[in-house]
Amino acid sequence: GRGDRIEVLVKLRRPAVFRDPGVFDYRKFLERQGVYWTGTIRSPRLISVEQRGWHGPDRIRAWVRGRLEQVFGSDPDVNGVVQGMVLGRKYALSAELERRFQESGLFHLVVVSGFNLAIVAGAVAWIVRFFVNKRMLRWLVISFCALAYAALTEGGIPVMRAAIMVGFLAAGKLLDRGYSAVHAAMAAAFCILLMDPSSIADASFQMTFAALAAVLLLGAPAAAWLFENLNSALTDFGNPELDGRLSPEVSDWRVSRRLWCEEKNLPYWCLTVPWRLFQILSEALIISLMVELVMAYFMVESFHRLALLSPLINVPAGLIAALVTPLGLLIIVLPHFAALPVSWCVAQLVHLLVALPSVSIRVPSPPNVIWWFYLPCLALMAWALATRRGCENITGAGPAPLQRRGLNFSQRSEEHTSELQ
Repeated sequence: GRGDRIEVLVKLRRPAVFRDPGVFDYRKFLERQGVYWTGTIRSPRLISVEQRGWHGPDRIRAWVRGRLEQVFGSDPDVNGVVQGMVLGRKYALSAELERRFQESGLFHLVVVSGFNLAIVAGAVAWIVRFFVNKRMLRWLVISFCALAYAALTEGGIPVMRAAIMVGFLAAGKLLDRGYSAVHAAMAAAFCILLMDPSSIADASFQMTFAALAAVLLLGAPAAAWLFENLNSALTDFGNPELDGRLSPEVSDWRVSRRLWCEEKNLPYWCLTVPWRLFQILSEALIISLMVELVMAYFMVESFHRLALLSPLINVPAGLIAALVTPLGLLIIVLPHFAALPVSWCVAQLVHLLVALPSVSIRVPSPPNVIWWFYLPCLALMAWALATRRGCENITGAGPAPLQRRGLNFSQRSEEHTSELQ
């Protein structure tokens, strides 16, 4: 087990290195983990344990794996996906499933990452608000559960980054301070590099912070900008006192829609809920597209593959992963008879995830001059979204095109008001 001191009779050798240009350097990858020599053991009898370590964490992980295997053991594919999503054990995936997820660009969902830890922290925050009244105790519980889940999984740098960011968020709330996701991400990167400076050369470090930068600097600002009017119109929709603080177009839209609901004798949520769902799904699609624009560099240079449908299928796949992760953790603590119906729901979600279409193409590494042009364009887009300068020309999509697609508040509100009169 982990922590044991052993004596092994083995012939050591340096890890093999392929000399093809751009190929993954396995030797440097092992060196960053403190492994400089490898060897093959011919028989377990050649291993002698000199000193036993403490195997408490290993026993807990083994018990958790056993609970999931007890429920999903009859279906190896479902068991492999659940083990990867909940515990980060991608080794349980079959070769066919692993290839399929790589082609569809969804492989990041079947291994534990910051997304999974955020789902766990959000689920815990939603549950504890019904049982814990004190804010300080509530945030301490959230922090403890997030750190415990990070220790349970095998997520590596992405989970460590998310755990540090949750810690900064909890500390800020406890001290009545504000929270900046960008600053927290930079602090998390600093902490990781302080513990292991060689992590900066690790692909996992580069990809997790590149994806986070795409969300914080491109996806979230673009979604907030495109749906600014719609979000203002739906916020506190039933409060007429708010209308005077909004723009005339948004205010007229709110008034006309409230009159329509009153005329049809419908509650306001019949109108606001469909619009909110449209907004959430559209924002998720925009964020997914921005992440794919940034991750295209890593996909081409590291894997020589582009998943064409990834921006579209990441939205339903993310929703499925957001359900599988907490339900998988719930199965661990439920008794066997109560875990069976939950496991059936999880299995159906996994089958739906596997059935999502996948289209990918193999691409060679392009000349460096293309990246020298592509990456500054992304930086320019981030600057434009942050300053809201020239966004219509740079991104090719702004409030005006969005309004032409059916969100022109002033025109529709005038037409509807005339109909009511």
